Amino acid sequence: MQYRQAKYAIGQIVQHRYLGYRGVIVDVDYAYALDQAVLNEVNANLSNEGKPPLEADQPFYVILSGDTQDHLYISEVNLRDYDDFLDVDHEEIPQYFQSVEQGHYVPKFSVH
Repeated sequence: MQYRQAKYAIGQIVQHRYLGYRGVIVDVDYAYALDQAVLNEVNANLSNEGKPPLEADQPFYVILSGDTQDHLYISEVNLRDYDDFLDVDHEEIPQYFQSVEQGHYVPKFSVH
């Protein structure tokens, strides 16, 4: 499988393109990595709404959302840049990040 280059980085604040959830990226999968049955269900729902299916071979991001206090798993096509820096109010932020510099969260640990 050919993987796409991830557009967004760990520590970057993004927003869900359609639902408006705002959060900070804590992990990236270069292709869909959860239960295939979940993706099939999501795609069936999208089809029922007349929308195109999500492609499994695009990057998916784990996001801490201050709007929901959840971990969200969102496809790259459903994200957009969030340029107005506002702290993400999520209780797990200190577990992942040590500081904020120039509107970007700085990871506590090296990632590769």
